Amino acid sequence: MSPTIEVSEKYLLNSGDLLVVCKGSKNQCIEISEMRYNAVASSSFLVLRINDKEKVLPTYVAWFLNLSSTQRILM
Repeated sequence: MSPTIEVSEKYLLNSGDLLVVCKGSKNQCIEISEMRYNAVASSSFLVLRINDKEKVLPTYVAWFLNLSSTQRILM
């Protein structure tokens, strides 16, 4: 039996959230397309949550953040 840990809903990852690697030399970004289980991000990731997905598409933000020109600016 595994232990149960109570975590606030606001910390759980959701579909449409973006994970940005915030440690290392390349800050790649991925969009979470589907969550099958409850999970939280470790401290190696920055979570970007877009509140209005009708105005801003998470897929577009991930694409933009992964562009080599954007990566150069972020370094």
